[in-house]
Amino acid sequence: MTLRVKKSGFSLVEMMLALGIGALVMTAAGSLMVYFETHHTVLSREAKMAEIMQLVKMNLNDYRTCSANVYLAALPENGTAQLHSIDYYSVNPANPNAAVPTNMMKSSNLIAVGQLADDVKVTGIRLEGKGYINSYNDGTTTLLADLVVTFDPRLTGVTEERRLPLQLQVYRTTNAVSACTVSATTGAINLVTLCEISGQTFNPSTGSCGGVQQATWYYGNPDATTCPAGWAPSPFVNNQTDRCACKQPRNFNSQQICQKQQMSDGSFQTVCAPNYRTTWDATANACDCIYAQGLVTTKWKAGIECVQTSAN
Repeated sequence: MTLRVKKSGFSLVEMMLALGIGALVMTAAGSLMVYFETHHTVLSREAKMAEIMQLVKMNLNDYRTCSANVYLAALPENGTAQLHSIDYYSVNPANPNAAVPTNMMKSSNLIAVGQLADDVKVTGIRLEGKGYINSYNDGTTTLLADLVVTFDPRLTGVTEERRLPLQLQVYRTTNAVSACTVSATTGAINLVTLCEISGQTFNPSTGSCGGVQQATWYYGNPDATTCPAGWAPSPFVNNQTDRCACKQPRNFNSQQICQKQQMSDGSFQTVCAPNYRTTWDATANACDCIYAQGLVTTKWKAGIECVQTSAN
């Protein structure tokens, strides 16, 4: 009797099927790798742009640095002003008590047009005016604006924008910026919100604000100030102290006031303290400023927001 030995192995058809399935698996795996790599790259670029904007915001949160970066930039109400860079600033030790921002000196660069960081290129930095919300008796007005940073995240010429809302102090006659602070405003700024911020109402038939007199800030002596004749304290506030301020003319409120003091060893040190608190004197219809002890300077004045009640 003849015994047949069955040989193990794959037939040609089985081999071809196995190779086909393997090729499909490899193709799918390769596609997934490309997808995840691309997705990771996109997320990395988004994270880099977000990181840059967060650093910019942290830097500009100090109103002195914010002011120094945009000082004297010409920005019309609904126009733009190009910037070359956003920089770090520190107080100039040779002149620490000068007015802000002339007492600041550049210490290093944060971002600049043309700068490349991890394949993310900064292609533009500009200020974009949104609208005035109030005016001051020193010839300046508050201008809501956006700091717009343009990126080319893929180095292909296709750009993306990131925005940081600001409040600027500008001279009405020249549009020159004198002071800056990061705004707490969130969301898009339009004419309706501008009217509401300034205590007015939007008139859709005229496309402008109306209904009430726009408020104006007045500054008196360092301790207290009242509205001039023909003007009254602004009613467009959440509480009475909101219509009061203690600050340098043409500059926003600071969290500290600093001055040089001589130490026992003869050296001089810059000493800072919380600068003030505001109170409302209902009897005199006045805003009072109570300053940090020993840190009062003549540059600081009490301010009050007023609206016109009769023709001057």
